[in-house]
Amino acid sequence: MKNYSPILALSLNKKINKNINKKANKNRGMILKNITLDFMSDRDLYQSYMPFMKNGGLFVRTTEHYELATDVNLLVTLPDSLEPSKIKGKVSWITPIGAQNGTPAGIGVSFFEDPDNMRSQIDKAIGHLLSSSEPTLSM
Repeated sequence: MKNYSPILALSLNKKINKNINKKANKNRGMILKNITLDFMSDRDLYQSYMPFMKNGGLFVRTTEHYELATDVNLLVTLPDSLEPSKIKGKVSWITPIGAQNGTPAGIGVSFFEDPDNMRSQIDKAIGHLLSSSEPTLSM
């Protein structure tokens, strides 16, 4: 697995976002992998949130191998929520095992189908933390 710098990953994200709708239509009917994310605190959500992605995104800690542009289903439960929301996304960031600065391995998933408008819900939930200088899992 390649070690992508944040700048290269952002560049790849822009390229992927341009083609998301084209590829999403191609992949309809495929069985997507489900990833469940239960956020217990606003701080955990802040650390995983990727607001710099066009439609929003979340970092998922995992040692499982994923390819860029892989479609996945996220089942996300926000702090204080009772039920998860389903978001279709695309892998647009990879942090490999053994990355610099002790950053945990995982994937960044950019949203492309967000029927419950999770991006807006996340922005509301952690808006007070978005200007924090505390590092996140992706930056």
